Amino acid sequence: MGHDLREEKTESLVKIGDSHPCPIGRDDVCLDDMFDDIFGDWPLTGDPILWDDIRSENSDDYVVPDSDEGDRFADNEDADLPPVPLDVFPEATGLCVERGCCYHIEYMTHDTSTTNSDLGYSGPELMLQIFSLRLSSFSASYSYPINVYGVFAVRDVLEPLRNHVFNRSRDDPVTVDQDPFTLALCSPCRGMYIPYDQVLLEVDLWIKKEGDGSADQKLLSKYLELDVRTEGDGFIYGCIPGDSVSLEIDCAYLTESVEAVIEVYAEVSHPCHVRFVAFSSGYDDEIVLFDGKFSGEKLFKHVVAVKAERELKVQLEVEKSVFQWIFQGGNAGPLSFPDDSMLKYGQFDVGELNLSSNWISFCALVTKRSEVWVLAFVYDPDMLKL
Repeated sequence: MGHDLREEKTESLVKIGDSHPCPIGRDDVCLDDMFDDIFGDWPLTGDPILWDDIRSENSDDYVVPDSDEGDRFADNEDADLPPVPLDVFPEATGLCVERGCCYHIEYMTHDTSTTNSDLGYSGPELMLQIFSLRLSSFSASYSYPINVYGVFAVRDVLEPLRNHVFNRSRDDPVTVDQDPFTLALCSPCRGMYIPYDQVLLEVDLWIKKEGDGSADQKLLSKYLELDVRTEGDGFIYGCIPGDSVSLEIDCAYLTESVEAVIEVYAEVSHPCHVRFVAFSSGYDDEIVLFDGKFSGEKLFKHVVAVKAERELKVQLEVEKSVFQWIFQGGNAGPLSFPDDSMLKYGQFDVGELNLSSNWISFCALVTKRSEVWVLAFVYDPDMLKL
């Protein structure tokens, strides 16, 4: 069984076919230890990175750690599962040296440009949705606060360029003041697709130091490939290990899903803390669209994966009140939207545009005159999608 999986994995890594020079090489890597380089010590009889839905090839048991801690979680159903260490690629593999074709070539890692936001599919596909990224287990040598910048990006086979989920420049770092620390995510520029079961995750994080950047310290720089071979949905809660920090990732792979853009306009007359989150009926985890304090006007968009024909909920949390918009595919308008009690906090407009079908987009606007408008924007999906 292990031998077959190795052959299958090898084929997937060399599917481009043509031989190209690898941008990163290492003379002491040989083809015989290629699988040790790629897979490390993980067993090849199952995918160890998934807690849910992925089962061992040889049994019906979930893949769980063999430890006292694993027994403790088995005895307590309410306990939170710890993140599973994810297996990362080395800087170079046997394929890089011997075959001239490896993940660097397959996913064009030398190209740091952003993927085309107009790419996608006209119908439901297997998609990736990232809910959160959290830095944890910092080295004791760090003293808070520290300024962190860099990227976390997804590269899919649709166009293997960066699709950013976290992107902070050196001039705009995030201040980390505790361990663990949850990173504020940005919207991907388009949906993250897994049409051939595989997608590459790229993380490159740095600590900003005084000066021109020459003294900046590498925090975490890794590549890893999610290999999702399933007919159902599943969730991944894992961590990308590093020498001085770990990055916990909470995400899901969703079958029969479409790409949707949530557009939010908010206007408040005085400074207040506002939080927008989204939920799909395909999962319970929240997608944080915005979480912060502001006054005046604010406009933002966020791309999310939604199960086809399922509900998409956008929730506003302001002060101690909660308001909700509900959308569903096939309906030319929201199923529900907030009542007039929301108006005392300001004006909040939420719209949803489905980019994976020929739907008409719709936008529910609640104005200060207590009028409700439905705006429609028609587009040609063939101009945008494959």
